[in-house]
Amino acid sequence: MIGFRSPIFVVLFAPLALAGCSPSLHDTIGRGDIESVRAMLAEDPGRVSDTNALGKQPLQYAVMYAQREAMEALVEAGADLNARDNTGMTALHVAAMYGRKGPIRWLVSRGADALAVDDFGDRPSHLAAIYGQADAVALLHESGDDLRGRNENGMTPLDLAIKHRRTEAADRIRALIGEAGDSP
Repeated sequence: MIGFRSPIFVVLFAPLALAGCSPSLHDTIGRGDIESVRAMLAEDPGRVSDTNALGKQPLQYAVMYAQREAMEALVEAGADLNARDNTGMTALHVAAMYGRKGPIRWLVSRGADALAVDDFGDRPSHLAAIYGQADAVALLHESGDDLRGRNENGMTPLDLAIKHRRTEAADRIRALIGEAGDSP
């Protein structure tokens, strides 16, 4: 049996205890532990712009998990609404991809760029169309995206919705831009 005083424990596990490994702000947000999020930001406000291996900042995780209080705490601490990850996605791209209507409204009302383009030339509306997030497409349209922008492959959100067989999103886009036709 391996106990705390066992040589195996000391060799294998004691270094981990001494490494000072603390949970990331990203993980803490994912757990929904807002008190710990606030404490971590109070201790080190610079953590607001920590990036993980994907280049994602804590705000992008708060949006992904629809953690409104964490979003507010992060922005109060100075989070950049338009910070980009390793592929150029912003928090608004993440919100659009996941169809997070509340975070989309919240981000746009605070100045997030609805026309931000990622490394593939996709706006948040392109991702909403790819993932079939019809309501997100409509919110982004209300926020100033005319839904006619083309990505680096020359595709509009409507083209992408059709390509990915997102019938509801394609129909919504057609209604928003006034284009006739039925989804395939």
